Amino acid sequence: SPSTRHRVLHSSVKIVSHVLNFLKQIKTSFSEFNRICYLRKDYNIAVIHSFGSLTEDLAGLYTSLGGLTAAAEIHKNQDFINKAVGNIEKLGDLGLISLDCNTPWTLELIAGTMDDLAVLMEDVGLENLCKELNLDCP
Repeated sequence: SPSTRHRVLHSSVKIVSHVLNFLKQIKTSFSEFNRICYLRKDYNIAVIHSFGSLTEDLAGLYTSLGGLTAAAEIHKNQDFINKAVGNIEKLGDLGLISLDCNTPWTLELIAGTMDDLAVLMEDVGLENLCKELNLDCP
């Protein structure tokens, strides 16, 4: 019926409009970043902050389309990202994290370091490690 087609079309326009706004927000959030790896710690932290903004924008998209449960889950991820950035800043101040973008296989080295950190966390315990390094841990 014409009224059903009109409702479907109206709903489709609404969805496309919200998705276009979301894509514009992503373009704005990431427009200043042209490299994945950069030696300046503040640049790398800003990239991670942008991922936090991305999750906020994505939660807003879900909210505007009626996906409140999904939006709530996405907000939890944003809280995690914010805590991670704070911890990265603290660890960077301690000189425990360094990144050399000119080293081949940098991402593999980071993955290996994360594996080593996981072993350390199992041996020492997450709570003890967080206290010792003054980190914000769950």
